[in-house]
Amino acid sequence: MAFCSKCGAKLEDGTKFCATCGAVQDVQETAAAPAQEAPEAAPAAEKKPVKLDNKMVGLIAMGVVAIAAIVLICVIGSALFGGGYKKPLKTLKKAFNSQTTDINDYLDVLPKFVGNAYDDALSLVKDIDKDMVKELNEGIEEGLEEFYEGAEDAFGKKVKASYKITDKEKLDKDDCEDIAAIYSDAVESIEDTLGVDISKKKDLEDLVENFEDALEELDVSSKQIDKAIDLISNLAGDLADLKISKAYILEVEITFEGKEDDMTQELDVCVAKINGKWCIEPLTTYAEMSGEDAEDIIGDLLSELRYLMY
Repeated sequence: MAFCSKCGAKLEDGTKFCATCGAVQDVQETAAAPAQEAPEAAPAAEKKPVKLDNKMVGLIAMGVVAIAAIVLICVIGSALFGGGYKKPLKTLKKAFNSQTTDINDYLDVLPKFVGNAYDDALSLVKDIDKDMVKELNEGIEEGLEEFYEGAEDAFGKKVKASYKITDKEKLDKDDCEDIAAIYSDAVESIEDTLGVDISKKKDLEDLVENFEDALEELDVSSKQIDKAIDLISNLAGDLADLKISKAYILEVEITFEGKEDDMTQELDVCVAKINGKWCIEPLTTYAEMSGEDAEDIIGDLLSELRYLMY
């Protein structure tokens, strides 16, 4: 048994890509190491509040977008598979094989709310600092280029991805409703914490008034506040209205083949028809790949959000 050199996930000996984070592996480095006594854990550092300024607000917004892009690249690395439920797989395969550096080509395989939130976040970042958008776009392009270069290092030049669906499980109506409920429940949890309906701009505007003095200290403009409210209310509305009419868990064999080597890997992927669009359902797919429970993943994200708010 071997372990990922980046995230530490268990891998089969000789694996060249981590199925959890997508990192390219050095086969010699990932060989299983002899067990060693774990060092004594250091005492947990006490969390201290961070004083924000306008520049840092912009950096946080850019960071949210960048993290989403990095996670997407990781999913690409471990789930490259290509009418109907097969459409997002074909789109993803096409994007990889063309080695596009346009992140929108990859966002197209995800639910509409992901692309909408990405566009709203970019608009907010641009209003805070136009240079940040340029840096973000350059960072995404460089990340994708490094990913393609890593694939060529592992398999040789002219790497192509192909896929074969070996089995599929159709999810019933209750399963589809349960997945949609995870998103809507997350919105309700945030609303319970804040005490407002975050899908309604008027409620958010009233909430912001409670922090008027703090926002003045941060030198946040009314235009930036309006864009932040738009981002939150639009995303909350999209998640609350999310409807899944059909969904499958697909067993997919992914093959990467270059001039020097090739690899075939099996993965489970959830594709769903969300508000009329066939796409990869990211939460369930990530849960299938990581072995975590989807509700626990959302719960951890909400815990981090509450910490940031308080």
